[in-house]
Amino acid sequence: MDGSIKLHRRILDSQVFAHQTALKIWVWCLCKASFKERYISLKIGKGETTVHVNPGQFIFGRFTAEEELGIDGSTIYKWIKKFESPEYDMITIDSNNQYSIISISNWSSYQIEDKPKRTTKEQPKNNQVTTEEQQRNTNNKVNKVYNEYYDAEIFKSQDDPEYAKFVKFLFGENGIERPFKKLLNMEDQIGYKQFVELKRISEEHKTKILDTVRQLENYNKKNYTSFYLTMCNWLKPKDHVR
Repeated sequence: MDGSIKLHRRILDSQVFAHQTALKIWVWCLCKASFKERYISLKIGKGETTVHVNPGQFIFGRFTAEEELGIDGSTIYKWIKKFESPEYDMITIDSNNQYSIISISNWSSYQIEDKPKRTTKEQPKNNQVTTEEQQRNTNNKVNKVYNEYYDAEIFKSQDDPEYAKFVKFLFGENGIERPFKKLLNMEDQIGYKQFVELKRISEEHKTKILDTVRQLENYNKKNYTSFYLTMCNWLKPKDHVR
């Protein structure tokens, strides 16, 4: 990753500098932001989409952030939401059902070396930053085909711990330490709204979502297409042969 950033000395007196985790996350945000307009290709499900990114913006991914920062996703989410709050006023977040874009507030002021005036609350100043999209780690938890989708859904859930646990379970925190690739390559993945419905079904029929996911991943007799509809079916009393 090329390029450099500038930090103003006033960061020493800031709320961010007072907390080492917040400082690490904030510097990471600055380094991820684009210094120019660009178009980025993203994998969405089995297809691809092109995302327009302006200067001072980057595509936020919870899984990528966890891997690069070595910080738990719930902690990252907490600080990202604080950065967005009126108290900090450091970023804005634009989320849809596929990905989230973070914009650094007043980005243009960070690109002007001659101006001493700072307009954003006690932020470190970024002069040149690179936006080369990080290559996914292809050695262990690879092929996160729906990574951007689930990142956006976790944001929509306001970091619901049960849903976050479910997503982590799908991507490797499941006892076998590998993603459930067969399920993650199905159509109709399980967003937060669908997860809430699955919880209702599991409570009604006294079944367990994570156990059912594990059973479905290991089931080889049928080729199911919809992850969500299959889960709905398997969580109900079984009137079909597995």
